[in-house]
Amino acid sequence: MKKFLILLLIVNGMVFAKKEKDGLAIIRDSFESLFKNVVVKKFTFSYRVKDNNLIAKLSYKTTGWVAIAFNPGKKLKDANIIIGCNKNGHTIIQDHFGTDAFKFLPDTTISGTNDLTEIYSREKEGVTTIGFTIPLNSGDAKDGIIRSLQETKVIFLAGENDDFYSPHVALAKKKIVF
Repeated sequence: MKKFLILLLIVNGMVFAKKEKDGLAIIRDSFESLFKNVVVKKFTFSYRVKDNNLIAKLSYKTTGWVAIAFNPGKKLKDANIIIGCNKNGHTIIQDHFGTDAFKFLPDTTISGTNDLTEIYSREKEGVTTIGFTIPLNSGDAKDGIIRSLQETKVIFLAGENDDFYSPHVALAKKKIVF
């Protein structure tokens, strides 16, 4: 009888765990369905605007860094650049500013602020994905403003290693209405 009760508890535990897993999948899938997706030149950008914040995810087939530049002028000049990678299982994502056409620096080194929240990264099957949340208007002059319901110019970039200052190997441009 004791063995039967233990077996019954184990089986019930498995059923409960399966139901919980299925429930989490339903929640995740419904959350993901709230995102808009943009695919351009093999970059996948998923985003959602909520409470004056941009919640975003960017993926590209590389084991290096990926980046998005919002509102660039000439090349990367004056852009708010979010760049990140997954280095040895650790998330590294930084808030940068385009100081020149081909040069960018962390906001915090040039009188700006790091306005990233809720960051994460993943590198799986040769694809790097970064996720982040930023305010549409952080008040930081190094970020610029992303205007909801207006067209925003973005540039997607990717590098082949985790050194943020190594040259990009892929680039794509798109105008997006957030």
